[in-house]
Amino acid sequence: VFYQTKVNVQRVGPDGKHVDACFTIGRTTGEIYTNNEVERKLPQRVVDAVGILGMIKLQSGQHLIIITKQSQVGVIRGQPVYKVDETQILPLSTHRQALTKETDQVEEKYQGLIKQALSIKSYFYSPGYDLTSSIQRQQHHHQQQQQQQLWERADDRFFFNRYVSEPLIQASKEHPQA
Repeated sequence: VFYQTKVNVQRVGPDGKHVDACFTIGRTTGEIYTNNEVERKLPQRVVDAVGILGMIKLQSGQHLIIITKQSQVGVIRGQPVYKVDETQILPLSTHRQALTKETDQVEEKYQGLIKQALSIKSYFYSPGYDLTSSIQRQQHHHQQQQQQQLWERADDRFFFNRYVSEPLIQASKEHPQA
């Protein structure tokens, strides 16, 4: 039996054509590599996603939480705002069969809790606008925030997926050119 050892995450344009290989996640280690650190291969399994909520480690290993369906609910200052309609939890590890019956039950319970939390239909995001800060706060800090990524200037009180985004944030700090 052949198991893929890496998960390639690629950004695809609206026309369905390949745009860029963003990063790769090691399935056994959960380590994140930039596109110039790994050899490029065609993906063996393709999953359509419009965004990534983050990664979480459960007993069976790392899992990638992706947004599979979104709907645009508005525009703020020229930037689209989306509502998360559907998500999917993708296991990155192939070691699920190594769990005992007891840990498998715990794993199922954790995944159920995550799915329940994600089923709440009130998650919103914007790829180009900071929804976590008021317009007044953004105006006040406008100059210094121009050079920062959205996750760097976000107000943690309203950054709902901060914890699960941490592995991706860490990878972007280690490889800022990617």
